[in-house]
Amino acid sequence: AAACGMCYIYYRQLTVIAYAIDTNILPISRDVCTYARWLSGEYATSVTRVFAKLFTLMARYLTVLDVETDIIAVADTTRGGYCTASYDRMRDADRDRLYHKYPRLLWIVVVL
Repeated sequence: AAACGMCYIYYRQLTVIAYAIDTNILPISRDVCTYARWLSGEYATSVTRVFAKLFTLMARYLTVLDVETDIIAVADTTRGGYCTASYDRMRDADRDRLYHKYPRLLWIVVVL
């Protein structure tokens, strides 16, 4: 079970890096925009809503500084922030598009 979990983590990291290279957007930028959307109450699904609430609660208690105002200031496009639709998280359709665009990527994942 642990080996399967490690394989999934490796596979996920490889696709995230490939997506970052393909779109020329760093994963941390996408994470900042996702966190800003969660802080403003935007959720894709009810499962995302639960996860977002838990993450936000943990982040409030585990960070020393108040990062929420800074995150929103950096992300809000009405205040000069950079979070547009191109900074959305990678979806399954994006992963599938990567496999069609870079077929060797799928074989690397399968072989390793």
